[in-house]
Amino acid sequence: MLSHRGSRSTELLTAKLSKYKSRYLTDEKPLRLTAHRDLVRYVETYVTNARVRNELLMAFRRSLQTSGRFKIHLGRFQACEGGSAAKELRRHLRECPFIRKVEGPVLGQRATTYEFRLVGRYWLKNPKNARSTDSGNRCISFSRPYRSTVDVCGRWLLVRHRRWTEWCEKNGYESKIDFDGSTEIGQAAKNGLEALTVDRDRSFLADIEPGVDDSEKRRYASRFLHSMWNFGRFFCVYRKDGRTYIPTTNCPKSIRHNSLRMEGEWVGEADLGASYWYLLATQLRPGRERDRLLELIHSGGFYEAIAEAAGIEFTDRETLKQEVQRQCLFGRDWRLSSRPLWRGLRRLLPELCCMIEDYRRWYGVSGFARFLMRLEGRLMDAVWVTLHRRGIVSLRNHDGMLAAESWVAQVRDTIIELGVSIFGIAPRVSIKTGAKHRTLGRGRRVGGIDTRAAKGFSQ
Repeated sequence: MLSHRGSRSTELLTAKLSKYKSRYLTDEKPLRLTAHRDLVRYVETYVTNARVRNELLMAFRRSLQTSGRFKIHLGRFQACEGGSAAKELRRHLRECPFIRKVEGPVLGQRATTYEFRLVGRYWLKNPKNARSTDSGNRCISFSRPYRSTVDVCGRWLLVRHRRWTEWCEKNGYESKIDFDGSTEIGQAAKNGLEALTVDRDRSFLADIEPGVDDSEKRRYASRFLHSMWNFGRFFCVYRKDGRTYIPTTNCPKSIRHNSLRMEGEWVGEADLGASYWYLLATQLRPGRERDRLLELIHSGGFYEAIAEAAGIEFTDRETLKQEVQRQCLFGRDWRLSSRPLWRGLRRLLPELCCMIEDYRRWYGVSGFARFLMRLEGRLMDAVWVTLHRRGIVSLRNHDGMLAAESWVAQVRDTIIELGVSIFGIAPRVSIKTGAKHRTLGRGRRVGGIDTRAAKGFSQ
């Protein structure tokens, strides 16, 4: 039975609601993978240990996202699977004709890098997946004649996950994957997903803003919505470079705003305003420039101030925001002629520009992005754990949190509280309650936006 609160009760009673469905990794159901035909033949013919066979197949799966390369921590594998399995794995990594060692453990890491060398490989043409900035990693696939389907034992995956988690805790490593809610963040995600309900009404899809890719957006949103209440989405919490990925991470805004409810209420959002720029402010030394940057962030006109200083007019704020990120932070084309907004930022905040140049030179573009994402994760993961301990059901969405609308104000206060506690600076947090396209009755708009934040910029 859903609990209905306040003015939402009548609407919820008449809505076509379905419980959000999660699919969990179980002992009975195997994980089905698509692997290379030659590799499948090799492991079935020459690999006698089933755990080694499964590890090689999982390594192949990972390599599809990283140009055919994969890493294996042999010490971790031996601790989890035993000495005889580790001995056989070392032998096959050395003798398998399809595997080549690329490099040994580098400074600060314990894993060895290998590469699969198999015929029929080609690069994916999708520009969103074809390249990851300057890391050089590309998604690959194989021609259909070379593909083969194979099952990996679900019980082995669960046992492997639990042993891996215990080994990480014992040796001081971060546990990056949670299949069963065994970690605190995994439990917070599980509670948040179990509290979700989905409205099956798809009429809002027709209101997606027209554009070049509007039809593809509608198809993706329709498939995503159908998967949430029909056959369910696989539960997995994956943490990488400060980001936490859960089944709803890629949920389109149109669905979040028009279909999702949590604990019987519409879902609201509390987001860090200008999150990357706030995190950069935490790295600046206290002084006039840091106060100027925080003043612009808290005013809500940071991006407009850069455009005005550069003498450029933008009619769409979202486009302006994307261009500022590209031209001033993560763009690959770093020529000044291609970055007119950089001139505006330099006029306003020259010390910040020098720091950005230093970070890009030290870490590269991808490393700089990962540096900021880790700072973001340091704050937002702490917020998520704190909300979980306080009994507030929520879900993380990169630089924001999703919660029932009646809890969003407390979520905002928690983000500000921990921002001051961790970085000594209060962030600007915007609250979004209700959706841009959501209506009640005869077109009456629901909700609004509150951008209140703590007064004072530094402490």
